Amino acid sequence: MENKLNLGCGKDYKEGWVNLDIQKSVKADVYHNIEMGLPFDDNTFDRVFARCVLEHVSNPLKVMEEIWRVLKPSGVLEFNLPFVGSLDSYQFHHKSFFTPRSFDILLCDNITKHKYDFETYATFKKKYIKVRVTFLHLWLPEFFQYISLFFNILNSFKGELVAIKEVPKKEEKGIK
Repeated sequence: MENKLNLGCGKDYKEGWVNLDIQKSVKADVYHNIEMGLPFDDNTFDRVFARCVLEHVSNPLKVMEEIWRVLKPSGVLEFNLPFVGSLDSYQFHHKSFFTPRSFDILLCDNITKHKYDFETYATFKKKYIKVRVTFLHLWLPEFFQYISLFFNILNSFKGELVAIKEVPKKEEKGIK
């Protein structure tokens, strides 16, 4: 059975998941400020769902490192975020802004991590990213993010990242 974390669950309480939120006005299993770290052991979850969460934190990289820490090797982070520049991205309670390229620094198959000499131990592999066109309510491949350079018609984006971790080697018993 999979261990699943619904991070910043809000009103979206999921049965069979560990539901975490900071607001005690919503139903959750755990109440906690994710900017203080996640209150779980390393390698606890197979899947983390974070819908409209990262834009509410001051240091999204630290939160991404915590998500990576609590994900098992090959665990999946599923996220959904407002696209920077969309009307939904500029709200008083939003502290951070994103495009699909924001995650490049965390990808194991991208030179960006070394190009900018950026320090993070969290490493992911991109499973997919799709962008949403506001008026069509349609999800398109990640490439379409570049139409935002000419037209402000993107509302949000979603994707899945897979945690890349070195799988611990099992010690052989009785052999030295």
